[in-house]
Amino acid sequence: MRSHAAIPLALALVTAPLGAAVTSTLDFHIAYTGAGCDSNGGPAPILLTMQAYEKGAEVDLSFPGYPGSLEMNDPLTLIVGLTNPQIDLAPIGIPGGTLLASPDVVVPMSPAGLGAAAYGEISIPNSPSMVGLVFFAQIIQFKASPYHLGLSDGLMITVI
Repeated sequence: MRSHAAIPLALALVTAPLGAAVTSTLDFHIAYTGAGCDSNGGPAPILLTMQAYEKGAEVDLSFPGYPGSLEMNDPLTLIVGLTNPQIDLAPIGIPGGTLLASPDVVVPMSPAGLGAAAYGEISIPNSPSMVGLVFFAQIIQFKASPYHLGLSDGLMITVI
């Protein structure tokens, strides 16, 4: 296992300097980090995977997902962070809920439609300096009733 220094995600998400040569294509390893849940026992939102699109000096990372119980009007939010805090959310009324990504970056997702996924996107520099970066992602679904949340499965993404 390669050790690496934690790079602040805010710096990792900054665009490479103008005129910088694109010297590498980044690859990603994606691993499951834990189960999702719904605070009322219904279906949890679904974080499908991560898709990467090289765009010159940047790589756009797209996270498709669906709301639990297919409630299309419930807003979804992508959270991305450098740590997996594994915080048990039962004490605040979400039994079985675990926060699997620190909310270092919070991105509203596009609305889902019937048969169409919602998307949350971030960008990272297309640079060899990103190799070794590990970050975590999870979707939060804010449901219509008060104190009703859904959390997706968690993902760990490693830049290789």
